[in-house]
Amino acid sequence: MSRFASIPTSTTAVRRCARRLLAALTSAALLGLATTQAGIIKVGTPVGPGQCSCDNLQCAFDFARYGGPHTVRITRSASYTGQNAGLTLDSNATVTIEGGYATCDQAEPDTTPTTISGLGGSDDSVLEFALGPSSAVYLRRVIVRDGDDGNGYGGGIQQIGGLLRIDDSTISDNVAEVGGGIYVQDGNLEIGSNVVIRRNSARDGGGVALRRADLFMNDAGSLILLNQAETGYGGGLWVGPGSHAEIGAPGLPGVGVIYANRAAHGGGVAAIADEDAGAFLDMISVDPGKPAGIVANLASVRGGGLYLRSACCLPNAGTQGTFALADLGAGAHISDNGAPDGAAAYLDPAPSEDIGPGLTIVDGAIERNFTRQLDNTPTNGAIFHVGDDPGMSGQGTRGLKLAHTHVQFNDGGHLVRSDGLVR
Repeated sequence: MSRFASIPTSTTAVRRCARRLLAALTSAALLGLATTQAGIIKVGTPVGPGQCSCDNLQCAFDFARYGGPHTVRITRSASYTGQNAGLTLDSNATVTIEGGYATCDQAEPDTTPTTISGLGGSDDSVLEFALGPSSAVYLRRVIVRDGDDGNGYGGGIQQIGGLLRIDDSTISDNVAEVGGGIYVQDGNLEIGSNVVIRRNSARDGGGVALRRADLFMNDAGSLILLNQAETGYGGGLWVGPGSHAEIGAPGLPGVGVIYANRAAHGGGVAAIADEDAGAFLDMISVDPGKPAGIVANLASVRGGGLYLRSACCLPNAGTQGTFALADLGAGAHISDNGAPDGAAAYLDPAPSEDIGPGLTIVDGAIERNFTRQLDNTPTNGAIFHVGDDPGMSGQGTRGLKLAHTHVQFNDGGHLVRSDGLVR
C-alpha cells in the first residue's frame, strides 16, 4: 500500500534534517548550490558542512523534489534498513539516485552497490516513486531488497507515472500482492544493462507487474529470474491491461532473459487483457546471434513459458473484446518450460466469445518444453494449447502462427491442441 499521503514534511526529524541540509548546501562541497538548483545530495554519515547532506533517504528525497535536476548519492557510510522512502516529482523533473560510493567525500563511484532494505520496517514498498508528466528517475548501483507489501503493489519498487530507468542494480527478495519486485502503473519502465530481478514473489507478477504501463528491456546482462506467483499469473512478468512489454535483451549464455520463474498460470510471462484494454508482448531479439528467450519456467496449471488471455467485452459494444497478443522474432525462443498443459504457451480466449489471443513466432525456436505436473508426473497436455472455446474458430480470433521456426525435442501428449486457428 502506497504511503505517499503520509510522508512527513514537518516532523522534528525532518526539520532537523532540513537544517543540516541547508548548512551543507552552502558549503564548498556542494558547490554553493541552493536547494532549488541542480546539485548533489549526499546521503550517509557524518552530516555537516563539507560532509554528508542527509543521514537518511527520506530527507534526501524531500529535497530532491524541488528544483533540479538533482543527484541523490547514497553512500555506504550509513545503513539503510527498514526503508519505505517516497519521492514525488512534479512535471519535467529529473532525479538520479545512485549507489556505489563508500563515503560522502568519494569523488568517483566504485563497483560495490549500496543496499537499501525494507527488513524490519513497515509493510510497504522499499522505494515509492510518484512521477508527474515528463518526469524521470534514474536508479543505478543499488540493491533493493526485503520489501514486504503483501497486500499492496510493488514490494521492492512502486512507480506511478513518469519514467524509471534502472541500471547496474539488483531487485531481490521482495513480496507484494501484485508486482513482487517492481510494480508500474501509468508510466514507463526501462530495465537497462546489468539489472537482476530475482527471488521476488507476489500473487500476480512475481518479478515485475505492469498496469497501463510500458516496459523496455533491451540491454545486455539483465535478467528476470527465480521469481514466483504461485497462486496467480506471471511468475516473471505480468503484462496487465493497457500495457506493452518490449523485450530484446539476450540474457546470459544458457540463461534466457526470462528464466526459471514459477506461477500457476504463465510461469515466465502472463499477458492479461480486461474489458477496457488489451495486453501486448513483443520479444524481438536485439542481436539474433544472442537471442532473447523465455527459458526453464514452470506453471502448475497452464502456460509454462507464456500465458495469454483475452477479455470480453467493452461496455455497450456487444462482442467487441480486447486481445492479448504476443510477437516473437529474430531468433527469440521458448525453451525448457514445463506445465500440465500449454508447456510453451497457453492461449486463453474470452469466455464464450469469438475473441482469442494471438501468438506469432517468426524465425524463432520452440525446444525441449514438456507437459508435466510440478512433481514431474507426465500429463497428456499440449506444448501449445490454443483456445478452450469452440467460438475460437471465427474471424475474431488471432490464434497461433509459426513461420520459419524450429520446433523440436518437445515432450507432451500433443504438439498443438486447438479450438482456434493454427497457421
